[in-house]
Amino acid sequence: MSTWMAKGARGGVGCPASARKVGGHRVRNVALLGIMLALLIAATSCSGPAAPRVVPFHEAATSSSELAAPPASPVAAPFREDFGDYPVGRWREGSVHGLWFVSYDSSPCGRVGIVRLSSGRKVYRADLSRCHSLRATKTITRANYPTNITVTWRFRVVRKTLKVKKDWHTAWLGLAHTTDNAWNTLLLKRGIQGWEAGKFSPKCPHGGSNRNQCYFGAAKRPQFADGRWHLGRIVQRAIPGGVAMTVYGDGRKLGTFRDTRRAPNTVGNVLLYNEGSIVDFAGVWVSLASR
Repeated sequence: MSTWMAKGARGGVGCPASARKVGGHRVRNVALLGIMLALLIAATSCSGPAAPRVVPFHEAATSSSELAAPPASPVAAPFREDFGDYPVGRWREGSVHGLWFVSYDSSPCGRVGIVRLSSGRKVYRADLSRCHSLRATKTITRANYPTNITVTWRFRVVRKTLKVKKDWHTAWLGLAHTTDNAWNTLLLKRGIQGWEAGKFSPKCPHGGSNRNQCYFGAAKRPQFADGRWHLGRIVQRAIPGGVAMTVYGDGRKLGTFRDTRRAPNTVGNVLLYNEGSIVDFAGVWVSLASR
């Protein structure tokens, strides 16, 4: 089990001893007045807000609304991310970590960041186990990527966290993200459907959570069980008027879909996203193609 803590600074550092305790020596009146004045100045300079207590990070109160796009986005380039170079700890909403920007974490009940597994390997974990209603987390690449891109995610759903569990309480693999209501999606899951592909777009029918959703395709087989590691892949290419998206689950081709209607999502960020669950991402691989 990994524990992430928010560090709190110790108060009173640098205050002279006279500001904390006065000795019992007898002094003349003038000297006593000087000491009292010195104590008053020291107490004033060292006073202030009480030192923050060290608290579990999930107690920190931050906004869960989507934040602005990250500053100083780097040039889009291929990468292979295994999260091994990051220190263990919480990634706070609005913070930047290498290639990544935490858009929202559903704080105070949600948390995202780096944990070390019993094997010694580090992973990015999105944990919504303390949320009693459906919530989500979203971390995005700082860079916006072009249309011709291939993205592979290695992930597992540790467990679903709500009493009423749904198939879509899982990892959502996404790219071509420009807003919370504009990105392409792939879900590998277990239940009535084993997978589904689609998109969010303002031009799609209302799908709940203030977003609009269209479906490209879905099937009952194959199934992707919680608790196991899976590989999801999206190969996206430009076509006249939109994009073609080929999706894979654990190396198996699931389908190819052409999207030329209802404002296709063509460029944008790569995502780490989940709903109603604890999800580990062990790797993200991005490659670019000329066409």
